[in-house]
Amino acid sequence: MPDQPETIESLAALSMGNKGPPEVMVQGESIEQFRELMKHLQQVFWIKNVATNGVLYVSPAYETVWGRICQSLYDNFQSLQDSIHPEDRERVSGPMDGDEDVAGREQEFRILRPDGEVRWIRSRSYPVRNERREIQRHAGVDEDITEWKASESERSRLAAIVEYSEDVVMSTSVDGIIINWNHGAERQYGYSAAEIIGHSVSVLFPPDHYREYVEEMKKIGRGEAIPSYDTVRLRKDGTLVNMSVSISPIETRTGEVVGASKIGHDLTKIKTLEAQFIEAQKMEVVGQLAGGVAHDFNNILAVIIGYNDLIEQ
Repeated sequence: MPDQPETIESLAALSMGNKGPPEVMVQGESIEQFRELMKHLQQVFWIKNVATNGVLYVSPAYETVWGRICQSLYDNFQSLQDSIHPEDRERVSGPMDGDEDVAGREQEFRILRPDGEVRWIRSRSYPVRNERREIQRHAGVDEDITEWKASESERSRLAAIVEYSEDVVMSTSVDGIIINWNHGAERQYGYSAAEIIGHSVSVLFPPDHYREYVEEMKKIGRGEAIPSYDTVRLRKDGTLVNMSVSISPIETRTGEVVGASKIGHDLTKIKTLEAQFIEAQKMEVVGQLAGGVAHDFNNILAVIIGYNDLIEQ
């Protein structure tokens, strides 16, 4: 029974035709299975010989991901090192450069394809030992994570927008326990995330708004969205603040309601402007009334003066 390194090397060698040492033979069915697996594997699978520092095998996905033919890697191992983005070469070791790798490792880096396209790679490698526990080979899998990186970047951007929004953005469990709390919520309500996360959202409801809290919890449990409405919330210091609040259910892919996302907007400035506008309208009405009274008084006064002039005559 051949040991693991010989078996891996034999499959690799036979799958490449005349590449690699042919001393260990494997049944034809196993060879075909290996070839079929490698043909459909989207990740790049590779095997490197520690003694010769040469590539024993690289799967066809190398051509798709790296944009280079596999033969170029067999002919010149340095071509893979040269493909690593210049800004990442000093930061990371090459994906197949594992001379000091005794326990396996994982790293991420960029490559520069011949067409100028930059791709992100996640490389996982591990040593392959013989029966004497000596490292004979290094094997690994390199995965193209460019799209995942782009999604991660977008998620980070959106998370930053939410985190540093002036508005309150928070989420709760289905039973009202606060699980996320942004900077806007900290500024608005006075509680830090460390203070409030894990506590019931009911602490933000004034005592006379308890019924509102109960109805809100019922709707969240039913997975109902609550359109924006004006209400009052309670700050940490005990003061009240006018808020516009909207709530959306958080559901799993199977439709199970697991919580709610809440957005709150401070209405203080709007309420202040409304009060000022109402006060201005009152003053305008008073002014109009005073003007009308003065006009009527002038008319009456004119009549009195007229009669007075007649009497004097």
